[in-house]
This record gives sequence, C-alpha cells and structure tokens, in this order.
Amino acid sequence: METNIWDRALTVSAVIVLIAAAACAVILIWSVVSQWPN
Repeated sequence: METNIWDRALTVSAVIVLIAAAACAVILIWSVVSQWPN
C-alpha cells in the first residue's frame, strides 16, 4: 500500500495510451491506403 500502486497505475495507463495511439495510427494509415487507387 505504497507508491507502487501509483506506479502500476501510471504504467497501465501509459500502455493503454500507447495501444490506443497505435490503433488510431493503424486506422488512419489503413484508411489512407484504402483510398489509394491500388
């Protein structure tokens, strides 16, 4: 019951933010690529 809880919370939030950013990047890239006349 020390600051380790905050450290874990920050780590989990950082991982969630990174996953969300990666998902948004993949969606944006996929939408742009799908619009190309390939």
